[in-house]
Amino acid sequence: MNINILYFLLVISFSEIIAQEVKLPLTITDNAGGILTLFFGLDHTATDGIDPLLGESALPPVPPTGSFDARFILPGSSDDSQEDYRFGNNISFSGNITYKIQFQAGSGKSITISWDLPSSVSGNLKDQFGGIIVNVPMTKNGNTTITNLAINKLDMTIQYHFVPTGINDFEKKGNEIPDNYELNQNYPNPFNPTTKIEYWVPISGKVTLKIYDVLGREIETLVDKMQESGKYEINWNALRYSSGVYFYSIRAGSIKCVKKMLLLK
Repeated sequence: MNINILYFLLVISFSEIIAQEVKLPLTITDNAGGILTLFFGLDHTATDGIDPLLGESALPPVPPTGSFDARFILPGSSDDSQEDYRFGNNISFSGNITYKIQFQAGSGKSITISWDLPSSVSGNLKDQFGGIIVNVPMTKNGNTTITNLAINKLDMTIQYHFVPTGINDFEKKGNEIPDNYELNQNYPNPFNPTTKIEYWVPISGKVTLKIYDVLGREIETLVDKMQESGKYEINWNALRYSSGVYFYSIRAGSIKCVKKMLLLK
């Protein structure tokens, strides 16, 4: 095969692999049989406008009243699309992005919006009046039904909680086997918004590493798996949390250790 053709095919294949690094569904229905699934998310090539290579395409004007329709209103343009990807990726992005949804019922009397989010993504649906009528948190699998059809636009603010640690959430450090369990003080401390936690595991087994707030409520699980003996480190991104004291706790075998850290923003 000609080397230029081979290179072209490899580039196309690679583009297909990396496209839509985060692609999440949002299904909108009315109670008369109308249904559309929109897709949103992140990609490292995305812009605020139409990105044809990511599947975004401009839609015709909204159909007349009485016809079912659902779409995203893209920022910075007059275009609407049934897919909306923004700049970011699934390795290092943490932050909030607001997507604007417009919809209308056909012959139905209500609109239902359903979502299916991974644990690293959450969100909130609000009306254009700051959430006076519609203000719904979005986590995991869920839905909300709107019966006031005067509301035909919503702001969907999505919080992406990807820890910026490179390819892996945690990394084993070298081949050295420690003599005992140890949980080291996080560094830096105080921190804003990321900090590194190092721990030692002398015997292979189940390891859990969790974060708690000052009231003792568990807020995140960083590690929960079988690990080989060795020295490990993991980064925690506290971008979505407020300043204050937090605790991190490791449990491995019969050993449990807790240390305190301080987030200052």
